[in-house]
Amino acid sequence: MFGTVQYFINSLKSTIMINHSAERACSLQEEFESIKHEIAALSIEKATINHYLNNAEKAYSIVRQDVIGWEEMEDEH
Repeated sequence: MFGTVQYFINSLKSTIMINHSAERACSLQEEFESIKHEIAALSIEKATINHYLNNAEKAYSIVRQDVIGWEEMEDEH
């Protein structure tokens, strides 16, 4: 169901799988930004948008942990 942590995890992991056969790969960060823009564009209550954004953040963190094995700190760029 759209908006759940599991939905966003599946979406992000699908991007990783599609990248194996795509002509132009999309980074996990690019997909995450796309998800955030999609959520922000919804015509629903602000509280629901914030809930979805929080769920997307959780999902992004989980997928990064699964794929990379650690969470990057902001000052590590």
